Amino acid sequence: MKPSYLTFKSLLTNPGGYFRGLTAQIEAQLSVLENIKRVLPDEVAAHALHCVGHGKKLVMYTDASVWATPLRFHKDMILAAATRLLKASYTELQIKVISPINTNLGQPKRTLLIPSPEIIKDVENYGQLTEDVQLKQSLLRLSATLSRLQQSNKN
Repeated sequence: MKPSYLTFKSLLTNPGGYFRGLTAQIEAQLSVLENIKRVLPDEVAAHALHCVGHGKKLVMYTDASVWATPLRFHKDMILAAATRLLKASYTELQIKVISPINTNLGQPKRTLLIPSPEIIKDVENYGQLTEDVQLKQSLLRLSATLSRLQQSNKN
């Protein structure tokens, strides 16, 4: 029996489907957040990023832990504003800190750590003295590569 599941394409092409419910939830959360931001001081409101109601708990997200305390200080105003709009009875406020999204999606710049000329020479000498052929070749290639990198790094 073939498993029943929805494809992503079918979710996108069905205008009355799954995404309509998600969109409605997101719009309701944004509306509650805007209502809450209106009752908060401007400097605190700027750091109220998201809010989600779950049962009797309202979870509010902020961008730094330093703003968690001012948000907790305004707990009663926040819960009252959310309750008015959603007609739900929130009795608990939980503050969570989320870090901002990193817009630098590229790889971090790597720095090349090249050993000192003495260490490179030691690797080469050990390679010359080693009897194992594979190890000897590997150590000599390694010392040659490190020497080349060291020369190019100086220029």
